[in-house]
Amino acid sequence: MSEHHIFLPKIFHPHSDFMSELGVIGRQERAAHFLYTLMCRSSFYGIKDGWVPVNARQAQLIYSDRAFKAIRELLIEMSIIEVNNSYCAGYYPKSMRINTEFINDFAQYTISSNFTKVLDKIENEREANSMELSPSVQLMIDNLSHLHIDRVEVDELIEAESNPRKQFTIAYNASKIAEKRFSVKVGSSGRVFHNCTNMPRVLRNKLQIEGQSLFEADIRTSQVLMLGLTLGDECLIKSCREQDVYMLLADWIFEFQGVKKSRKKVKDEVMIYILNACRRNGYPVWKGASVDEAFMALFPSAHSKLENSIRSCPRKSEKLIWTLQKREAEIMFNKVLPEVQNTTPKTFSVHDSVVVVDRLKDLAQGELLKALDSEQYN
Repeated sequence: MSEHHIFLPKIFHPHSDFMSELGVIGRQERAAHFLYTLMCRSSFYGIKDGWVPVNARQAQLIYSDRAFKAIRELLIEMSIIEVNNSYCAGYYPKSMRINTEFINDFAQYTISSNFTKVLDKIENEREANSMELSPSVQLMIDNLSHLHIDRVEVDELIEAESNPRKQFTIAYNASKIAEKRFSVKVGSSGRVFHNCTNMPRVLRNKLQIEGQSLFEADIRTSQVLMLGLTLGDECLIKSCREQDVYMLLADWIFEFQGVKKSRKKVKDEVMIYILNACRRNGYPVWKGASVDEAFMALFPSAHSKLENSIRSCPRKSEKLIWTLQKREAEIMFNKVLPEVQNTTPKTFSVHDSVVVVDRLKDLAQGELLKALDSEQYN
């Protein structure tokens, strides 16, 4: 039987005291599969009152009804998980919670391949219904196997992080890199999702290729720049390429409204109120949003074009984010990545950025600038 190495909370290890209490090996592995799957599915959920929310419906995609019910009831009885008030015997609860007491301590174990079959099911789900891969995307995926991460640095990141959810996310992502378990999915907009796209940046910064540190060249304020290119607004395009538009908006809000907002807060509000505006009867509900006032003051032409576009074609405006992401993906996979791959196939993209070994950073930045120039002036 083949062996597999993976990061697991110590409580999940098949030979721990907790797992021994479950009795037979079959029951141990099922319970460990179950808990580990729920954590994988819940790694980006928030922690509230010491418990990690778990989506039971997603767990049903992995386990048969009978197995799911038996293990769930056993873990409820042992107070490892609990369900909300909607629980009724014979029916699936709407949600469950895992006590964080059982998931705070991580270690790496050698375990049987049977223990990790469920992981393959998770990855297969992510790959299902993917669009056909372009040559540049396929080459990128083929070369992800060159990624490496130092175990000691991972342990240091986990030790420095106090949030159990973030600890697990780091450990889970690191284990996939260490075990060369790579997955890929192409969204309808052309965006490519793989192991590194949702990886915490602190962990992505530790990645290496053949012992060399990596450099990430990105499109500054990408979504706003894509908006400027789509609207054909030179003022917005120029500002995005020369400045940090989110900080520009934050400075205006502070100067004229007396409200201090972080760059991240402004970026989130741009996504909500401008690029993905809530709509009612075809009109965006922007009124009262400070970031919209700032955007209108700094970029009146772009604001007017966008509002007129929304009024003239509400349905089209509902897909604005999709349209911007599609344009970004076309630039990355039709222009930037193929040119970088001509020099080195050991490169990959993370949505609006291209990642190369540090010595090739000038190449990556140059190809990005060249691609954006061709978009702006052609």
